[in-house]
Amino acid sequence: MTEFELFRQANELTQKGEWLAALKIYEKIVKKDPTDAYLWHRIGEMNEELENDKVAVMCFEKARSLGYDENNVL
Repeated sequence: MTEFELFRQANELTQKGEWLAALKIYEKIVKKDPTDAYLWHRIGEMNEELENDKVAVMCFEKARSLGYDENNVL
């Protein structure tokens, strides 16, 4: 499965509210590109939904440190 297909699958799971399954896929993708700020933000969102607040905050901070700006997302 390509990275694009994995990302699409994770997004579909997110839309269904399947946070843990989506999180596992996003974590798999980010291992291939740990500098992807958007992926770190998505991982933060999944952890937030799962009430893993400390982990979510760390992921959001990582995303910002990599240049993620939620005001300029396409």
